[in-house]
Amino acid sequence: MKRALNEADASRVSTPPSAAAGHRTRAPSGGAAPSLSYVIPTIGVPEHLEKCLASIYRDGERLDVPAELVVVWQAPSAGDAEGAGDAADAVDAGDGGNAGGAGGSAALRELCGRLAAARPGAIAGAPRIVELPRPAGFARAANDGIAVSSGDWIALVNDDVVLEAGWARRLLGAAGGDSGVAAAQGINVMAGGEGDGESDGDGGGDGGGEEERVDGAGLAWNQRLQAVQLGRGEPVEAWAAEAAHWVRRRVIRAPDDGRTDRDARGAGPRHTGSRRPPPEAASKRAGRQAGSALSYGVSATAAIYRRDALVEVSAAGDALRPFEERLDSYYEDVELADRLHAAGYGALVVPAARAEHAGALSSRSPQAARRRTRRVYANRLLVLARLLGRGFWLSLPVLLARDVVDALRRPKTAPMPGDLEPPGIVDLVCAWARAARLLPRFAHLGRGRRTLRRGPTLGAPAPSPAAAGGGVESRRPSGRHRSVQPVLTAVAPHWHDEEHLAGLARNWPTDASFELIVVDNGSDGDLTELAASRSNVSVLNPGRNLGFGAAVNRGAAAAGGDLILILNTDAVPEPGALDTLVEAMANHPDAAGLAPRLLGADDAPQAGWQLRRLPTLRTLVGYCCFVEPGPQPEPAAGTPVEQPAACALLLRRAAFENAGGMDERFWPAWFEDVDLARRLADRGERVLYWPDAVFRHGLGASVPRLGYGAFLAAYYRNLDHYARKHHGGGGALLLRAVLVGAALLRIVLLPLRRPRRARGRGDALAGLWRLVVGAVAGWRGR
Repeated sequence: MKRALNEADASRVSTPPSAAAGHRTRAPSGGAAPSLSYVIPTIGVPEHLEKCLASIYRDGERLDVPAELVVVWQAPSAGDAEGAGDAADAVDAGDGGNAGGAGGSAALRELCGRLAAARPGAIAGAPRIVELPRPAGFARAANDGIAVSSGDWIALVNDDVVLEAGWARRLLGAAGGDSGVAAAQGINVMAGGEGDGESDGDGGGDGGGEEERVDGAGLAWNQRLQAVQLGRGEPVEAWAAEAAHWVRRRVIRAPDDGRTDRDARGAGPRHTGSRRPPPEAASKRAGRQAGSALSYGVSATAAIYRRDALVEVSAAGDALRPFEERLDSYYEDVELADRLHAAGYGALVVPAARAEHAGALSSRSPQAARRRTRRVYANRLLVLARLLGRGFWLSLPVLLARDVVDALRRPKTAPMPGDLEPPGIVDLVCAWARAARLLPRFAHLGRGRRTLRRGPTLGAPAPSPAAAGGGVESRRPSGRHRSVQPVLTAVAPHWHDEEHLAGLARNWPTDASFELIVVDNGSDGDLTELAASRSNVSVLNPGRNLGFGAAVNRGAAAAGGDLILILNTDAVPEPGALDTLVEAMANHPDAAGLAPRLLGADDAPQAGWQLRRLPTLRTLVGYCCFVEPGPQPEPAAGTPVEQPAACALLLRRAAFENAGGMDERFWPAWFEDVDLARRLADRGERVLYWPDAVFRHGLGASVPRLGYGAFLAAYYRNLDHYARKHHGGGGALLLRAVLVGAALLRIVLLPLRRPRRARGRGDALAGLWRLVVGAVAGWRGR
């Protein structure tokens, strides 16, 4: 069974001098920002990932400045074959991915360590490992990797791609000097020939004994308004020989006036870009590297993207998340290409840069192939809705009719590996239903051509940039545009608690040094007015319940302050409390954070509940018997606290990031702060109690809405995860056995005593029985 990577250490990074204005990135410690960052979305450490990583280390040797490596691990459900298939399908994006292989963080670090030893200096430091607790789709995985990268160029490489040595250097040489080029790729060669990209030579691969074919060399719109990979299936040598004439023959041109024209063969729709290309771009295009060609866009299978261009078109605005996450997988690179093109940027194909691609490994089972086909047809409609604006409705009957033609007509030629299966009518109906469901949230139609909906203003979950020693890190996007840099940023996850949230916003200081970011995991109304009148209050809307830990990560990723205050919406600072915390942190530079004093509505201190020791296995056995430790006396000011509750907890950004941020597998809440406290303690970090800063805390506002049964299931499922993570599988098995016995005993005693959180005995019975079933099943299904 594959498990998600354990959180591990990551080190502080510094802001690169080349970062664009208002765009904060961080460079690996111990050196300047790399010019290139490799980003690999994957679901494991299978054989093809090992080949991919080996080719990246080999390719990195050719760069003048060592590159950085970011690996985004999407962990499939443990022991769930179907989940593993879904995971592979999710990471595929039409171009690869595989659920095979085992290992984990240790295996990945060991693999990269061997490669680094064989090719020292190819990659700057150890790889950054970004963990996603479950498959989230190619777009989300790519965004999370890009968000923590720090290179001026970002090389997005699928885990089933093998780069030929010199791939990145050739792409950078062709596109790096042209500010009008936002992306570049080489020729992706279909796997299967004898050429394997292993050559260390400077020239292109020889293709081996078999004739190599192009797996996809760029993107354009064809006459059927479909995004196509240009040159797919053509012999490589023949295609490369004609590349110099490719612009005139096949590709949608990008003239200097910022417009896109049809070529002689009607390659796609004509539309006007939102801005002209940079003025210096026109003069540089004439001198572009011989043999390269302009393209409408590039395939995200293996391509490099200019960071500044991604910042300009990033839908999130406040964070570098260029891919449209609503698309999940497939057509996300097409939609990004369209936004870049509309902003006046071109794309480049460089035949001298070669890569071998295995081709949609994760979609070759019948079930995965059907899911893939449905996703492609649904996402094509969504992208065209954004592209065409009002014209989408006029084109819709034609688009649907063409889909039906695809279902009725079978291809005359043998498909290449990775090609789509012809859709059935059921597949089309499912695709159309998905598109109809997402269409209202995907684009504001009816406002004219190319009206783009501004995406959710959120960053990725916030793990940190990587350490020289390696390890798993949280996701950290590139920054927010601010006129005044905050000193302290409070991150408040919100879930259906508008009353307390309104009180928090109302009592939040107006000083711009104190920023409040609300991450909306779910609300009963519109929160836009919350931030409308306050320049230092903002709302991030991920569109779903991320859970407390993931919401904290996303808020911290978008934060402007170097002090991060994790805050419940029912915890309100008293006047002067924030100033007190900032001053105390300045006076205690060795402290990782501070825990303020919590008072209830009746002025009763909550230190006995708020400040605890880290739980031992014996303590967890007590929790499973529904017995919690007795209250501890309130400590003196400046006393180190092992386990401060995260309802109001101030941490230095560096400490939070270096510990790996919140573990998002603790969903929706409970034990994520205990886990973070243990990782901080393992690193030797100290959190001090500071009662001079006082917060009013409502205590447990979300539990009544969640319900007794759901609360028990979430709490003890997360306890089980914590036990497995820190006390091993044997400890977790012991705790589950104790929990089952204690829950059954409580059921027997229900006539004598009803749990206080339950609405009635029937509610208590249902909740306890759900707890028993979950514990016996080992909490499978999440």
